[in-house]
Amino acid sequence: MIETWIDACSFGSKGSGFAIRLQSGKHDWIRTVVLGSVTTNQAELKAFEYAFKSVASAFIHEKITIYTSNRYVILMLERIGDKWKRPITANQVLVEDIRKQYLRFREVVIYHDDGVEGSVVALLKQLNERAVKRGEIVFDKK
Repeated sequence: MIETWIDACSFGSKGSGFAIRLQSGKHDWIRTVVLGSVTTNQAELKAFEYAFKSVASAFIHEKITIYTSNRYVILMLERIGDKWKRPITANQVLVEDIRKQYLRFREVVIYHDDGVEGSVVALLKQLNERAVKRGEIVFDKK
């Protein structure tokens, strides 16, 4: 099983970015990425795309569980399954790219994590905000 936590933020002219943690067995890493001028929702979608692309093809038969605090993204990605027939207008190209990655996996489960203090999403939020405010890319490997 692969567990993934995601958080994105946007600070207007300072830019936006996302933080992601991937954990599978003994593998555990955290990365923050500064994107530039995109919305928080776009940054969150980019984080999902990054997560799916980061997981090696050898793991596509495993269950991937993703935690995010962004309800918009959860709603967009819920449309990938049976509800995909409804049109998606905002961020359509990005969602379609994510859909292609999503469908490679045997099972994908997405949970809402409100980022309460002490949670992994709260930690990622702090790392992400620090990186975007400083305009830097931070890579922490555990």
